Amino acid sequence: MLIAVLGLWVNAITGPTVTFACTCAPTTPDAIGKFGDDPAIVVFVGTITRVGPDRDTSGHTTGTLEIQKVFKGDLPAEVTVIGGQGGDCTISIGAGRDVITAARYEDGAVTPGACMPLADPSTAEGKRLLAEATRAYGPARVLTPAPSTANEPLAPAATPSSDQAAPILVGVVIVVLVAAFWALMRMAQWRSAS
Repeated sequence: MLIAVLGLWVNAITGPTVTFACTCAPTTPDAIGKFGDDPAIVVFVGTITRVGPDRDTSGHTTGTLEIQKVFKGDLPAEVTVIGGQGGDCTISIGAGRDVITAARYEDGAVTPGACMPLADPSTAEGKRLLAEATRAYGPARVLTPAPSTANEPLAPAATPSSDQAAPILVGVVIVVLVAAFWALMRMAQWRSAS
């Protein structure tokens, strides 16, 4: 009982735990042409050239995406790409992966998602996406490659701020103190019973 109450109290101090569950209908090639009214969605062909080893607090990795062609939106020739574990509808990213996709572009970063059309442009599905994107948005603009930055390190992943760490630390200290108090009380009861 004491542990249950303590758990609720610690949760009240540290805040709720956020979890994600991605649910979306499978996409079809024609879905790539249905984002004309959403200014945050870009449609492009590109190659993920680098992926950083670090993850941020949400489990996301960042990398570099070299854009070759743009069907919809304005993108630079090189942009940050954000990938994840899939629970929040992000996809796993890997260096060397070629993609044609519709993706969210915000704050200078592209986030391809599990709920968006995505394929390797050299596959049959990718060729269908290319044809549908051309039909929906017209011929793609071809971008010139950005200068190589292959030897530059990626920015480190985000770490929890002190505002986030303080409640967690307080919760851990409280749990340790309550456990020590409980152990001392049990020891005292055991000694008085002997």
